[in-house]
Amino acid sequence: MVIWGGVIKDDNDALLGLGDIDGGATAKLAVNYQAQDFGMAVSLGHDLVGDREGTTLNSSVRYGFDLGSARTRLTLGASSTWADGNYMENIFGITSTQAGRSNLGYRVYEADAGIKEVGALLSLRHFLTRNVGITTRLGYAQLLGDAADSQSSMVRVMRVNFQVSLP
Repeated sequence: MVIWGGVIKDDNDALLGLGDIDGGATAKLAVNYQAQDFGMAVSLGHDLVGDREGTTLNSSVRYGFDLGSARTRLTLGASSTWADGNYMENIFGITSTQAGRSNLGYRVYEADAGIKEVGALLSLRHFLTRNVGITTRLGYAQLLGDAADSQSSMVRVMRVNFQVSLP
């Protein structure tokens, strides 16, 4: 189960008049496979509540290797996400009502199912002790297809994440 936050479109001038996207919850089924330094994962997510009301399929591959010692590990990865028509239309589509309310003169836009984004990940994990480590992740996601072509796409995402983790 994944809980996600919404988007308040009135907080961005480019999205005024398009309405908000409420937060919600998504059920996820995931399969991971690891063979020494190589790994892959596939996950299927379906929105249970919230405004997205769609399904996504995410796939990723990764390769990790030690940097100098087994206490420090660098992982490189790539991912792609497919989204169904409901997800794409609810996130990236613009209805005639929204187009009429937008202050930038957006036109009606229908977003169809397809590859929503591809991404890259760089992760560095260092174990401070046998049971405590620090992980730094830097990721980039590029919208594609109907998601990238939408006038409502204000997002070109670079994600940075720092965490302390227990194995």
